[in-house]
Amino acid sequence: WYIYHQRPDKIKLRLLYNQAAIFVGSSIEEGWGLTLGESIQCGCAVACTDNKGYQAMAINNATALVSRVGDIPAMAKNIINLIENDNLRHEIAEKGNSHIKNFDVKSAYEKFKKGKENDYVFYEKRNRFRTKKKRTYSFNVSTNIK
Repeated sequence: WYIYHQRPDKIKLRLLYNQAAIFVGSSIEEGWGLTLGESIQCGCAVACTDNKGYQAMAINNATALVSRVGDIPAMAKNIINLIENDNLRHEIAEKGNSHIKNFDVKSAYEKFKKGKENDYVFYEKRNRFRTKKKRTYSFNVSTNIK
């Protein structure tokens, strides 16, 4: 059985995450798996698919139990493992919670800034290279079409 909550407010959502022991992320595709990250922050152990939106947070057998998108038997097995094995569930939850702390605004900004600096350096190097060497190409075009 289940209880469906449509668009819970922040307080209700936090309460729901904190009442859960396991979060199941079964999405085929995600841009950024926000619900996965929120559930990990609230101490849930995660069983999820390997869609691209989860990959930064869900490391198989460390921060989550991960199955391929569409592999329902593997997902079911991962959920059952978390239900039946308290030590595994606690270990996944703790490692996930520790790992998710790496995703803060300050570190995201620093990575973004560093990436932009690297883009600029690459752009400068690429342009200097182009100005030092001019390449010319010649093509032989055959007019013998059969």
